[in-house]
Amino acid sequence: LCVQAWGVVAPEQAALTCVDLLRSGRASQDDFARVRERVESSVADNPESAELVFQLANIRHLQGDYAAAEELYRRTIELAPASVLAYNELAMLLVLLDKNQDEALELIDRAIERAGPLAFLLDTRGVVYLSLGRDEEARRDLEDAIADAPTPAKYFHLAQVHLAMSDRPAASTAYRQGIAVGLHADALHPLEHSQFEQIHAGLGQF
Repeated sequence: LCVQAWGVVAPEQAALTCVDLLRSGRASQDDFARVRERVESSVADNPESAELVFQLANIRHLQGDYAAAEELYRRTIELAPASVLAYNELAMLLVLLDKNQDEALELIDRAIERAGPLAFLLDTRGVVYLSLGRDEEARRDLEDAIADAPTPAKYFHLAQVHLAMSDRPAASTAYRQGIAVGLHADALHPLEHSQFEQIHAGLGQF
């Protein structure tokens, strides 16, 4: 149905829908290849479309081609300086790659200035603060994010912060709250899987 819709609706809408389907976890490599080919073709035809470039960045991100994803997120921001989602994705990617935490903080702060303290943005900034050793600020952001929209990833990030603050009981509570709402490795970014396994081993029996 998505393939059939490609020539009927705007390419940006088709790309968004297809990428959402790729995120489902049930897409095959052939599915990824087909969607990527169509989006790349649409970008070639519409190189100034920030939405198409952004969705291509998301595809490369999902495929684990982080260098290409970073470049495309930066291109999205050039085309659409108010693209909150691109700022957020690039900030999280940079901090998880341990590339440039200071730039990541600048990016996520820009996103929050534009959109306000939305839960998913506070989650990203909490991860950035944690990487910078600003644990108390990370804790506040993550607790605010969870109060607004609790998710497995946010509880995992809060557990990480409590461990960084040497508060093992609080870390265990956050971890177990995450498990209760579906926390597992696949609920996190692939770059966080090794961290999850470490925390699971350390807190799973606590």
